[in-house]
Amino acid sequence: CVGSSCACGGSEHQLRPSVPEAYWCCSMRGAEGLADLITYQLSEKDGITYALLAESCSLDDGTLRIESQYPWRGQWKISASIDKKIALAAPSWCTDWKINGQASEANDGWLHINVAAGDTIEITCSVSIERQEQLGEENQSGFYAWRHGPVMLARNGVDLMSSNDQPQQRSDKLWSLGTIDLVPVSENWRRSLPEREKKVEGKQPYADLIQQVLWPII
Repeated sequence: CVGSSCACGGSEHQLRPSVPEAYWCCSMRGAEGLADLITYQLSEKDGITYALLAESCSLDDGTLRIESQYPWRGQWKISASIDKKIALAAPSWCTDWKINGQASEANDGWLHINVAAGDTIEITCSVSIERQEQLGEENQSGFYAWRHGPVMLARNGVDLMSSNDQPQQRSDKLWSLGTIDLVPVSENWRRSLPEREKKVEGKQPYADLIQQVLWPII
């Protein structure tokens, strides 16, 4: 739980921030957990380095560097100064994997790559766009969410009812659904939080914590 200000139920179908916020509990611990998560992007087991988040990262000793365009695009460059066995996280919404232009397959949620010392490997995949119906008895019927991979798309103040159309990606953080422009929820949220939230004297507000910790990894 990052915080309790974005809850929505049967009478509230839009995700929106509000106050008051429990800065001493959910906001602090949620943001702290996300910050800790970044430090575990790369983990090693049995001689294999696992890239858990598929984000841009590197090892402190300089032997491995991953440049990532994910989740906006399925593109990576992996460079190593010594021989490395890499397992890149391969979620279900990523398909059509290619390593240096050659078709490859992910197994059990991982794409395995061998990188020789001094080499740079280029990896690509397709990131699917999926429509998800709302779940649960208390949710409003007829509404749904569009997701580009793990990224939920949104348009402030616009309710998207059922449609056979599919959003088309125009740039890294911009999609179009007919005449409507869609952006990641994190981008839409970023604009509204500072306007809605009041600072608590002597405490760091929730919006500031989210700007520092959550948005860079969404």
